[in-house]
Amino acid sequence: MAMLDEAIVDVVPQSSSRRVSWQKRLTALIDAVVEAMSRHQGLALVSFGSVPTSHNAMLIVERVIALLKEGGLEDTTISWAVDLLYLYLTAVAAERSAYNDKASLGQTEAGNVRKVREHFESLSAEKYPMIVGLGEHLMSGSGEKRASWGLKVLLNGIIHTPAG
Repeated sequence: MAMLDEAIVDVVPQSSSRRVSWQKRLTALIDAVVEAMSRHQGLALVSFGSVPTSHNAMLIVERVIALLKEGGLEDTTISWAVDLLYLYLTAVAAERSAYNDKASLGQTEAGNVRKVREHFESLSAEKYPMIVGLGEHLMSGSGEKRASWGLKVLLNGIIHTPAG
């Protein structure tokens, strides 16, 4: 965990300026942590199954809690949301790290998407009617756009689904 803590040392919690919404500041913080964790091969995987207790991880958790409190969420929801958000950012960082590894081997996102698209196009509509029916929609949007959308969905769900 020491290497993970070192990787996130440069993640500076965003200012508490209320000129920018708490959701945008939280999104920026999560994006910065994902970026830091995904720079090193396999590092994000270290976080799975662990509660973030290192110094720098705790500073990030502290900031996440403060932002969720600013959003008016109650304490149990905040507590559960921290767990869910940390799981989310760890998963996104692990996936991004895997794509970074592929890129270092000369594989591009466009090339990988093309192979999957070709595979989907070769599927039998009788056997896989839903996949074939969605076709291009399954392949639409960059990984970055999908991650951004995913975080918005997660935050909206947290806001509108009190825990407990």
